[in-house]
Amino acid sequence: MLPNRDCLDDDEEIAEYVHRQKSAKPIEAHWCKEDGYSWTYKTDIPDATFDVVDDGEPYCC
Repeated sequence: MLPNRDCLDDDEEIAEYVHRQKSAKPIEAHWCKEDGYSWTYKTDIPDATFDVVDDGEPYCC
């Protein structure tokens, strides 16, 4: 994960951020975008899809 850019103080931290940002991949978190789930996620990173269940009800996918 990349830190919040606004929280970086010195040149070394900013240089590391810029270097890592070039290869970073976004992960989008969506609240109540799909029926039956509080949270769903979207990314182009290779991943496996699974459900998290809370008290027998789907919570996120």
